[in-house]
Amino acid sequence: MKNRLVPKRPSRDIKRPRKNQKKKYFLTKVSYSYTRIESTERYRVFFTILI
Repeated sequence: MKNRLVPKRPSRDIKRPRKNQKKKYFLTKVSYSYTRIESTERYRVFFTILI
């Protein structure tokens, strides 16, 4: 019984985050894009200071 119950619980746990996974992925994508924009802005400022 214990062996039977152990595999079932992870599968349920795996299924549950999938709804949140899209949100997480979206959030990470947005944050990544923001950081990229920030980095490009920094480079721009850096280059303007150099030039």
